[in-house]
Amino acid sequence: VLEVDLYLASFPALARAFSVTESSIQQSLSIYLFIIAIFTLLIGPLSDRFGRKKVFLSSLFIDWIGTLLILITKNFELFIVGRALQAFGGGAGSVLPRVLAKELFPKGSSKAIPALFTGISFSIILAPILGGMIEESWDWHGNFILLALFQGFLWLLVWKGIPKTPPITSSFSLTDSAKRFVKSLKLAELRYLGGIVAIAWSGFFIFVHSAPLLI
Repeated sequence: VLEVDLYLASFPALARAFSVTESSIQQSLSIYLFIIAIFTLLIGPLSDRFGRKKVFLSSLFIDWIGTLLILITKNFELFIVGRALQAFGGGAGSVLPRVLAKELFPKGSSKAIPALFTGISFSIILAPILGGMIEESWDWHGNFILLALFQGFLWLLVWKGIPKTPPITSSFSLTDSAKRFVKSLKLAELRYLGGIVAIAWSGFFIFVHSAPLLI
């Protein structure tokens, strides 16, 4: 959520820094959301094959590399590449915490997962405000420096705090993953519940996508 909301106030500054229009900077958000949507579908099978912790740490490292690339580059195309790398890392952060909460705390997951979503809700509210304050004080670099520090801190937390998780399967197949996904779509209950969540989140992402040009 931080990677989506935190830099919204920096759109005008980013447009000036890379000599592009604000709509071009807005496209970086579209690319980020598209990639994270695709990678979210793959992160589960990947973590089944290689282990939750290993995939989580690798994804966070890719995320961190993307942030560093954004901070050092003066090229807009490389900025987009950095955002794409952040999306690959962000996909793990949106999926694996919930999976790990269920697997590591099976008896307490009914309390852990609502607490996790409460934290996400607060970050959705606070991130744009925090991003605007940082933008006023340290320009757009400040928001990405904060992201880099947070990603590094989160990597250390996962490395120290999560036990090593063995792979569940011995192979990874995109074809098998696609077949399981299509099969799950045939479940009426999943379509109903998933549709409710999709509609709720679509309102948030429409706001995120439009806010920088409206405010």
